[in-house]
Formats: sequence, C-alpha cells, structure tokens
Amino acid sequence: MDDFSRCFPCLIQPSPPVCTGNRCILIAHLNVYLDKLYSYTMKSILTATFALLLSISAFLVQAQDRPEFPELKVKEDYAKSEALFQQVTEWLTETDLDTQEALRMRSNAFMMQWVMGSPTVTVGIGDHLMVLFEKNPQLLAIYMANYASFCISNKENKSTLEPAKAGLQAVVKVYKKGKGVKKNKALEKLVAAVDNNELDNYITEHIKEESKAH
Repeated sequence: MDDFSRCFPCLIQPSPPVCTGNRCILIAHLNVYLDKLYSYTMKSILTATFALLLSISAFLVQAQDRPEFPELKVKEDYAKSEALFQQVTEWLTETDLDTQEALRMRSNAFMMQWVMGSPTVTVGIGDHLMVLFEKNPQLLAIYMANYASFCISNKENKSTLEPAKAGLQAVVKVYKKGKGVKKNKALEKLVAAVDNNELDNYITEHIKEESKAH
C-alpha cells in the first residue's frame, strides 16, 4: 500500500503513484504557482487557480489511467467527498511541510479544486492574508483547508469568525513546528495573538471585514 492509500483510506479506488519523472514535473509546476500566489489580486488568484487546476487534471489523466482523487463535476460530488476533504486537511496540517512533497502537492491540488468549486463553502481571502503568507505561501493552503473543513463540520454556522479562527490556529500550529517555513514579523504577531488568547480581536481587526460568509 502506497503513502496515498495509507493517508486517505476513504478514497475507495486509489491509483498507483505517479512515476518519478511526472511527479517532479507536477511538483515544479505547483511550486512556481505557490511562490507567485500571494502577489495576485483576489480576482487574479481565483482565475489563476482555476486555470492551474485544469492543467493539473489534464496532466494527471495523461500520467496515469485514472485520477487519484474523485472527480468533482456536480454539487453532489462535493458532498460525497467531504469526508475525504477532511482527511486531506488533517494530513496537510499534521504532516511536516518539508516531507512527502509529491503527496502534498497532489493533496493541495484536490483541496484547492474542492474549495474553488464547492457550492456550499466560500473561503474569503483578503489583502491581509496575502501579506501574512507572503514568505510562506504554502501556509495559505493550510488556512484554506482548515477554514473549509470547519464549515463542513458546522453547516449551521453563518459567521466568518469561527472558520477563520480554525484556519489561523492551524497555520500557527504548522508555523510553530519551524519546518519548511520562513519566520517573519507578520506571522509572529499572529502567533502572539493566539498565545495571548487575542485571536478574536486579531481577526476582527485584520480579516473579518475582508472575508465572505460561507
């Protein structure tokens, strides 16, 4: 059983891992994307992400007989894959950023596709978050995944505060490990807010006005 099958058991039909050459190509494409992600406006982010995900899907179809993640074509597909999405979110959060890069890239691609297409969940990304993750764009994926995962588990919630807290708490958890991240003042301020139980005030001041209700 490969890493993919062990990490995400609710995926019924996992396919064989992509070959080394293709895996390297996919990692290269995604690394370039993540490095540039923070510099786009919100509209550009959504456009670039959608285009990238289309190219990733095409690449995976060419690289292997069947996709590693379920197809997301209609709204029912998103509901059916909620459990898998939350498994992916947990894995992305708990696994060190500097390990299993190929699996992380494939998982990020699925996560982004789910968030972009979900008919029930909207993750708001404003200017402050782009600045916050400027030197660590990989942490944006952690934020988005945990924000959306909170929404899946709390469908009755209409506030942006609680899912934003879930996303930022996960970011701090990963950042504090000190693996695969670059320290900066913006993230240190976030860490201080979490450590001092001032995250609600931090979100109200910096993020809430920029977020959209899910």
